[in-house]
Amino acid sequence: MNQFLQSFDQNMQFSRISLSGNEEINISFELKKKIKEERRRRNQAYRTLDYYLSSVHFFDFFSYDTFQIAKKSKFIAQTCQNYTIQSEFLLLPYFDSSLSYSNLLNRFNISKTNVSNEISFMHPIVPQSFAEIIKKKSINFFKNLSNKITRPMFSENYINLDLQYSKEIHYIFEKASENALIRFKTPIVSSEILLITMIEEKETRVGKLIQKFVPDQSDLYYLRFFLLKKLHSKELAIRNNIKKNLRYFVYLFAKEISESEVEKHIKSKRLEEIVEAFRDEIISRALKQKFFYDLISEVQNSLNFGSVRKYSI
Repeated sequence: MNQFLQSFDQNMQFSRISLSGNEEINISFELKKKIKEERRRRNQAYRTLDYYLSSVHFFDFFSYDTFQIAKKSKFIAQTCQNYTIQSEFLLLPYFDSSLSYSNLLNRFNISKTNVSNEISFMHPIVPQSFAEIIKKKSINFFKNLSNKITRPMFSENYINLDLQYSKEIHYIFEKASENALIRFKTPIVSSEILLITMIEEKETRVGKLIQKFVPDQSDLYYLRFFLLKKLHSKELAIRNNIKKNLRYFVYLFAKEISESEVEKHIKSKRLEEIVEAFRDEIISRALKQKFFYDLISEVQNSLNFGSVRKYSI
């Protein structure tokens, strides 16, 4: 009887051990399944984002402020009755009150009045000083243009769609994109990078204009140094305060708001918290999109695009 009880206890102990092992196996299996599903959802989200946010032009890498500068140059060209946007038109938008460049540029004799007068001299078709035209035609242009979302810059009743950027501007934009990626190790072309590029490209129209205002080479180096310092402090703050897996979304976020707002969030030490909320929102929206239907539709459109191919017999 004692041997039977001992055998029974041993069998029960073995059963308990076996049951515990099965539970551990089941828990491990469920955990692996959840991890696999999470990886699948993450992969789907990032593939969807890559598709909808695919960048094929240097404008896709412009920060919000840089894009506003490029848009405002079109308005300036239209005011000058010029159908080709020249590179000197890129300098005047830096005096917009929403940007913090006026004080810095004024220190080096690059003022809004000086730039306006030079532009009116370079484009004699303008019947009066360019500064007066800006004042009469668009008194709020340099104050709150970014708030005019309901009246897009590229609408036919606001700006002439036939205006084209000159080859020189295309070169400056491409060079700025190259500088951002290779020299400054950032995917975003900020307003600082664009201005640094214009200073360094001395053979361009805007480069020669800047040299006219700042003939002393050492002063040009000082101006460039202040811009580099501003750019470096901003990029350093992003790298030190933002997790590595959030940096992709930081730069996406930086394309949607002004650089001054990004700096404000960095100083308040809330940038990472805001970017996390931005990431959650953008991923949830991406997952709601019918990615595969859109992909199939795009492929079908590309197949139907163009002339019908003919084969010789």
